[in-house]
Amino acid sequence: MQRWMTNSVLFNLAGGAILLTVVGYMALDFLRSGKVAPCSSRFPAGRQLALDSNEGHALTPIELQGRAGERQWGLLQNASVETSQSGKTVSVLAVKLAPTGSEENANQNGVGFVWPLSEVEKAGAVCLSYYVAFPKDFGFDEPGYLPGIYGAALPVDLDAAERGETFATRVGWGPNGDIGGEILQPGKPRYWFGAKYKTPWPAGRWAKVEQEVILNHPGKTDGILRIWVNDELKTANTEMAFRTADKAGFSGVVGDIGYARTASDPAVIRVSPFVVRWH
Repeated sequence: MQRWMTNSVLFNLAGGAILLTVVGYMALDFLRSGKVAPCSSRFPAGRQLALDSNEGHALTPIELQGRAGERQWGLLQNASVETSQSGKTVSVLAVKLAPTGSEENANQNGVGFVWPLSEVEKAGAVCLSYYVAFPKDFGFDEPGYLPGIYGAALPVDLDAAERGETFATRVGWGPNGDIGGEILQPGKPRYWFGAKYKTPWPAGRWAKVEQEVILNHPGKTDGILRIWVNDELKTANTEMAFRTADKAGFSGVVGDIGYARTASDPAVIRVSPFVVRWH
């Protein structure tokens, strides 16, 4: 009997050791693979950009322009608010990828604006989420922008030659339709950051987009950028430097939607209201 109990204990210990080993390998694989749950599932409730008036009607282009700040273009010419019946009735922003007609900035197309949020100024991390729908026949012939997160003393610093502590992480598409984004960091030129392997945007249907930005400690490259599409982590960088000073932080959402250089194929991209979460 004693011998049986001893063997039973040894068997249980061996089983426990195997279980711990399996769990350890699973955890190691998790860390190595970089699998992280979408930020909307880890952040507290936030704020949503309203596309409807207080009276409940969809905003007109003039009302959209009136709500935008000093840095804005194309809202009168290329933007409208539509009602989508996909799943539930919601108002979505429809953006024509067409020139704005600006003589000073002939390359401007689509729309550009910012949504400043004072609540995120002291945050260490921000999560931006929305849905986007590209036309089924969209060519992705030229790279382009979708909304992202920014930090700047003034919104106009996003486009200035001397930007200081300005940073921005615009989600976007590459020349072949790859998922990625344009990164703007202090003291560096703009650059494209995309998935390691070819990962095209889905077209002809709504796609869920989430972006997480975690600020670095000044003097260190420990900032983090992650982009998910339809709950799958598509690209991530854990060695970012979004700021060089403690006082620099988040400002809000940069809502640029259009081609990065100049209008190419005419098309309409639809984007749902942005949701911003932070901690």
